[in-house]
Amino acid sequence: MGISSQEEINLPEQLFYGLFSLQHRGQESAGLAYRRNGKIVSFRDVGMVSKALSHYLTESHPARVGIGHVRYSTHGVDKLENAQPIVVSCSKGEIALAHNGNISNSDELQQRLIAEGSIFQSTTDTELLLHMIARSARASFHEALLDCLGEIEGAYCFLMVHEDTLVAVRDPYGFRPLVMGIREGQVLFASET
Repeated sequence: MGISSQEEINLPEQLFYGLFSLQHRGQESAGLAYRRNGKIVSFRDVGMVSKALSHYLTESHPARVGIGHVRYSTHGVDKLENAQPIVVSCSKGEIALAHNGNISNSDELQQRLIAEGSIFQSTTDTELLLHMIARSARASFHEALLDCLGEIEGAYCFLMVHEDTLVAVRDPYGFRPLVMGIREGQVLFASET
C-alpha cells in the first residue's frame, strides 16, 4: 500500500494499520519506506506486521509520502534480503519499490543485466526493475521507468517513492489488483479495497 498526503502525518503509523489489514496477503515479512527530511527512511523484517513494524506505533514519524509491503513468496525464497520495499540510490535518485505479482520474463532480463555488470542482492524479480531503471540511458527517472515498463511482461503492480512523489503502476491488462482511494487530503493505493 502507499500514501501520498498533502500535509505531514504520522505516515508509518497509517501504513502499519493498512498493512495490518492486508496481512492475509503475505505473512513472511513486512516493511515500509517513507520520505522524511529529504531522504527515504525504510525498515523491513521477517514475520507478521504486528511483530515487524510495531515499533512505529510508539513515536510520531511525520512524512507526506510512503509505501509498505507484506510478502508472500511467488518468486525468490523467504529471507530478509527479499523483504520489501527495496530502497536504492542510483543515477535516477533515491527510489523505494514495493511489488506485487510476477514478471514472466524475469530470467531473461536478469541474465542480460548480469552480463552487463549488475550485481543482485536478492532472489526476487522485484530487484531487476530497479536495475533496469538505474541502467537506462534515459536521463530522467520517469523516462527510465517508461523504458523499463516497455520491457517487462507479466501480471504485476508496484508502488514507488521517488523524491516526494508516489508512483503507482499496474500491468496493462490489470491482472493484479491495485485500488486507488482519496481521504482527507490523501491519495492511497492498496492491493485491495
